[in-house]
Amino acid sequence: MNYFVVLILVILSWQDVERKKISIRLCVLSICFIIMGNLFFHLESMFFMISGMLVGGFVLIVSYITKESIGMGDGVVFIITGLTAGGINNFEILVMSLFLASFAGMYYLIFKKCNKKETMAFLPFITISYIFRSFII
Repeated sequence: MNYFVVLILVILSWQDVERKKISIRLCVLSICFIIMGNLFFHLESMFFMISGMLVGGFVLIVSYITKESIGMGDGVVFIITGLTAGGINNFEILVMSLFLASFAGMYYLIFKKCNKKETMAFLPFITISYIFRSFII
């Protein structure tokens, strides 16, 4: 299931970089596919999946409160990663992606590649963090 999620994250990252929007239809289909796979093949427990989705719910709430400083799509993506990573691992993915994005943002600001008002695609950092957390650690 991790390989499927990596494929979806790569596609969504490309969309985020190119268009600054992601396909919610692809996200919903992915969520349905992962839930059905977990239910039919008993890959993960319901508690594991729900605890993982809570991180995505938290990101959605933060997105709403901050008027989408972090996009709603990022929250939906954390729901996808949470279904296969679980609560603690998904929280680690969130922290790693924020850490990587902050370093990239500092680099862009220090070397005058952008200004403070420009937006930066966050999904590539989620993808890198998910791959690192799922396959390396």
